[in-house]
Amino acid sequence: MLKRFLISWIVGTVSLLIIGFVAVFVVGLVGTITEWDSFVVGLGPIEAVEHTRDGSSTSTGTGVAFFPLILLGGLLNGLGAVYFRSRSGRS
Repeated sequence: MLKRFLISWIVGTVSLLIIGFVAVFVVGLVGTITEWDSFVVGLGPIEAVEHTRDGSSTSTGTGVAFFPLILLGGLLNGLGAVYFRSRSGRS
């Protein structure tokens, strides 16, 4: 059970990390092409993604909540794998 949880957690975390970085890259690319103004995705001071435009330069990056959200998603993936495996009756 622990092995299944750890494998699912690692696979879920790595998958979400790749998806997250691709999403930040796409937001930066689309934001630069369409000339979006600056914005932040998050709750209050806890930012997940930020897009900043200063005159002629643009930057997009991850905030302080990005990696904890990735780890939380991997944790939920691991817990879901253990839960659904136990409901199916197989070990």
